Amino acid sequence: MRNAYALRIMNSVGTIALLLSLAACTMPVAAPAAPVALGAAGPETWIDAPLDEMHLPLAPYEVVFHASDQGPIGQMELQINDQPAELPPPSGSGANLATVKYIWVPQAPGVYVLRARSQGAGGPWSAEDQVTVYIGDDIVTPTPVTITPTPLTITPTSVMPTFTPTPVPGGALSFSPRISGQEFYYGGCSPASIDFEVTVAGANVDSVVLFLKLNDQDGSGTSGWQAHNSMSRLGNGVYRIRVRADQVGGHEEFQAAYVSYQFVATFRNAVVGRSESRTDVVMGRCGTAPQFLQPISPLIPPQIIIVPGITPEIIK
Repeated sequence: MRNAYALRIMNSVGTIALLLSLAACTMPVAAPAAPVALGAAGPETWIDAPLDEMHLPLAPYEVVFHASDQGPIGQMELQINDQPAELPPPSGSGANLATVKYIWVPQAPGVYVLRARSQGAGGPWSAEDQVTVYIGDDIVTPTPVTITPTPLTITPTSVMPTFTPTPVPGGALSFSPRISGQEFYYGGCSPASIDFEVTVAGANVDSVVLFLKLNDQDGSGTSGWQAHNSMSRLGNGVYRIRVRADQVGGHEEFQAAYVSYQFVATFRNAVVGRSESRTDVVMGRCGTAPQFLQPISPLIPPQIIIVPGITPEIIK
């Protein structure tokens, strides 16, 4: 009896094992996990210069920002106060790390917000990196002007005086400025404009920008430094631009003003030198008699090489 009972138990266990084995053969097999694509989060963008909360002078500044991704970088974008900047081609475009260097010329003092972003090749845009900078009237290179008016009878002239070249610290560049006159007026009388010209020698230069500042002859204020358009390139290192009195920023605030000016030279979007600041030009409203800081130097006809077909640039 005991042997028969044991035999039934063994048969039952064997049946259960067989059923479990058959069930295992028909159960679905889980699919292997799909690999996660690298770089799915998109590229990263960061601004190297300027730093957040920096105070900068009203002068050209080189903005530098980078982008990186697991795949190639497609596009890079910079906005300054919500206005897109026209950027040069980035170095390393199409690689995993790209760099943009952009010469920014702020037009007036104030608060500026710079925002940069990048895009992978056909992928999403990165999060924006943002910095805030403050542009003020604390440019370092020009020396402060001591206003000591000297009464002088003004004789208009159209001859450009020649000045001794001014070496830049380090000996990289020299600037030889010339001006078509030493006074101009707004309000409808002549002369209404002055041609500023400079010969730059000593290093590679592909652009020169003129900076002007008005200083009230009564000592009551200044316009601050302001950048004008790039000067026309006449050849042999000579650059020229024509400036009208009624197109100088803030001119109507001054009955008579001393005009400080400076030339900033660049090469491949990088500042390579600045001239010293000169204050031998005056500007006034029609009917006024502006005074010079110092007696007018003897006027000597310059040796100017003019390239045919190129006319001075008029600021608009």
